[in-house]
Amino acid sequence: MAVTRILLWSFSFILSLLCSSAQIQNGTTNLGSSITAGSDSSWKSPSGDFSFGFYPLVTNQYLVGIWFDKISEKTLVWSANRDDPAGKGSTIKLLLNGQLLEIQQLDGNILLSAFRFSGPAYWFSSTDNNGNVSLVFSKTTAFMYAIYVEKNSMAYKMTSKVPTPIEDYYHKATINDKGNFQQLVSSKRNGASKWDVVWEAITKPCTVDNICGVYGFCSTPDGKIANCTCLPGYSPLDPNTPSKGCYPNVVMDFCAPNSSASNFTIQTLNDADNPNHEFADLARIQQTDADNCKKEVMDDCFCVAAVFNSGNNVCYKKRMPLVNSRSNPTTNNMVVFIKVPVENHDFDPKDKKESSSCAVLLASFLSCSIFAPLLFIITLWLSVICVFNFRPLQKESQWS
Repeated sequence: MAVTRILLWSFSFILSLLCSSAQIQNGTTNLGSSITAGSDSSWKSPSGDFSFGFYPLVTNQYLVGIWFDKISEKTLVWSANRDDPAGKGSTIKLLLNGQLLEIQQLDGNILLSAFRFSGPAYWFSSTDNNGNVSLVFSKTTAFMYAIYVEKNSMAYKMTSKVPTPIEDYYHKATINDKGNFQQLVSSKRNGASKWDVVWEAITKPCTVDNICGVYGFCSTPDGKIANCTCLPGYSPLDPNTPSKGCYPNVVMDFCAPNSSASNFTIQTLNDADNPNHEFADLARIQQTDADNCKKEVMDDCFCVAAVFNSGNNVCYKKRMPLVNSRSNPTTNNMVVFIKVPVENHDFDPKDKKESSSCAVLLASFLSCSIFAPLLFIITLWLSVICVFNFRPLQKESQWS
């Protein structure tokens, strides 16, 4: 309810700004005016840079929102009820009191209404002083700053370069679908539609912890977008979403009594790393080489992988689970050794358990086969003896 109230207040406040001098023939929006979804009508800001109305999505679906109107790609800035879009024929009405606004579908249902809530029909937007960090956009330089408010306030410049003159460009800051916070610009000239990134929080996506999930491998062919695959011997949990991680094709206990080097192979990944922090290192072997590092993986049943850094000649032995496996420019001259079970090997703990059960059952059957005839013979022999011993006793009892 609180979130909806904020959306409605901000909705009415932004609308009041737009309507203060919106350009519709005479430069104003008359009280009682309305907009209908699908009619290509909207209310424009005084500069004409922005429009308010129904933003088209898929067929006959619209969002009530504000967008950049002078560029060919009508980029959405703000929207209400984005999870519940309005249908074609829905209307927006600026009521006669100049404050209230309603959105109705063809069936008359009210989707959004400012008069449902008490209080002023606007939301005053300001910096939240409850925290100690603020994000500030400078109108004079178009730079973004992070302000840390403590005993001594500190300002960190985030943006380092933007195209000039800044008034010739639209600016926006957004979190993209990959979770990266970016500042972008688009030229106001010739109806340009391209947005160029001038700053972003993450410049090396594969350095984000666990970006490809457990047993996933991250690479950036273009240096901008993370490409998630699986380590050798593993398959994706969800092929449609590789970033969810991977699972082993074969589960094997390398420390089992009957396990041997024939149960697995050592796969090599060149120019790769597995930096899962110091606590995840099983051990560190100083002053060694790649061959000895590979041997460490083979000989240690608790070790599933190792990273050899030729820069300092150190072997970093890893424990399960493997996370943060990646390849990027910083992993040059590094190599990863991974212990991968042989998929078609006869060894399988489940098969071993079933084989043991079968052996016990067979042994029990053979034992019964041997002892059953012997038990039958003994029983028959005892029966004969009892019969012969019982008959004389009967005769003696008759003669007496």
